Amino acid sequence: MFLVSSGGTAFDFDLGFLRDLVQLLDRQLDQLEQEAAALPDPDGFGVLESADYLVGLGLVACQGYLAATYGFLHIDKQKALKRGPMHRSGYTIAELVNHGANFWKHRDEWSVDPNKAAQERTLAALATLGCGAQDYPLTNLLAALVLPTHDRLQALLSHLEAWRDALAGAA
Repeated sequence: MFLVSSGGTAFDFDLGFLRDLVQLLDRQLDQLEQEAAALPDPDGFGVLESADYLVGLGLVACQGYLAATYGFLHIDKQKALKRGPMHRSGYTIAELVNHGANFWKHRDEWSVDPNKAAQERTLAALATLGCGAQDYPLTNLLAALVLPTHDRLQALLSHLEAWRDALAGAA
């Protein structure tokens, strides 16, 4: 839920909660980066897998923010995800965040999940960024979303704010 003052300033409570969470996750990612630099084989020690997991968790939190915002504004999910900043891939940032979160949540069940259409949409979106079939797809997705800035979840927040503002302007 968010409120907009008469001066146009947004007081976005959900974004504030998300900001606190991504700061925590980003600190963990910083620690993992330091750990990886000190190890001869960070991949073999599972450090990179841990980082990918944390990025996925952050994307799910961002997806929760998206849902809270379009739900509060009573805007259809698919219409809402088509709003806001565009990525060079042709997808909006919101769509890519949503696909990344869905990948994190559902990839382990896809072998038994009959919803192949949703799976194919998610994989197709990630493939446009080269993130679908390679190692650490969510870490690579985050880097693609926030380049040229440092690849941390905090860098996504400005994109989500722009998305919110575009959505609020359409409501």
